[in-house]
Amino acid sequence: MGVPVKARASTADKVTPTVATHNGPLAFANLVDPGVSQARSTTGTAIFSRRRNRSGMSPASGVDMSTKPVAHQVVPGTAGAESSAGSRGAARPRESWFHLCGTADAIRQATQAEEKRSLLEPYFGALDAHTIGPATRIFAGVVRPDGDGAPLAISRTLTVSVIRGLTRVSAERLLDLTMQLGDLGDAAGEVFSGRLPSGVSVEAVENWLRELSAAEDDAARTPLLRAMLSKLSGIEAQYVVRITDGGMDVGLDQALVAEAVANAFHEPLPLVREALERFGDIGTVAERARLHRLAE
Repeated sequence: MGVPVKARASTADKVTPTVATHNGPLAFANLVDPGVSQARSTTGTAIFSRRRNRSGMSPASGVDMSTKPVAHQVVPGTAGAESSAGSRGAARPRESWFHLCGTADAIRQATQAEEKRSLLEPYFGALDAHTIGPATRIFAGVVRPDGDGAPLAISRTLTVSVIRGLTRVSAERLLDLTMQLGDLGDAAGEVFSGRLPSGVSVEAVENWLRELSAAEDDAARTPLLRAMLSKLSGIEAQYVVRITDGGMDVGLDQALVAEAVANAFHEPLPLVREALERFGDIGTVAERARLHRLAE
């Protein structure tokens, strides 16, 4: 069942469709191609109706998406790089944004907190020193430079415009996909599907998110968003857009992430919690837990 469409009046007394996404309404005002009706179809059927699973991926790409299997689904390139077009120095599976997104997708589908944590623990345990901090912060929802956990305030209209510019998808189709899936990020995953993993690292994505957050206005954000989305595969774009649209929203909070860190590195949970109060950054705590240096 599609997500209900709400109507709100514009200043010209026209009705503009908005879509309720996981982070609020997504307006497509002034983005529909001229001469194209905003109706889904004259028969009421969806214009684009390929079935998808709860992850937002098409069935062929969403099979058995978890932690270890993701690393083996990667198409290897030069010197074992994660992208077929990648060269030496591209992120390998455990460092990659692709691997994090596959883990996030599995966590999103899990229904119980214990199950979510059990997926996160082996992922954290496999990460290197450069990735564990950024990964824990991203899963805990801390993506801004100030570390306060507030979501990014990226205009949805800007995101839609960038997606359309990169894919040439019509606003009508993007609206239809967002209505079906209930989420702009999942719609982005669909329209970017078919691309190979980018080889972009988790660390690089965190740095990019902070740069995007610090940008003064949409004029500064547009080239940053375009540059990142232009290189990502479907699932990578899906979770980038979910984060910029308000949050990854896979059912995790900082407390659950802290428990996963404690279990992944065999550290007492009270010690992890005490370190979190002391350092104020879950990424720093994870880095120290990995080295068993929480008490220092």
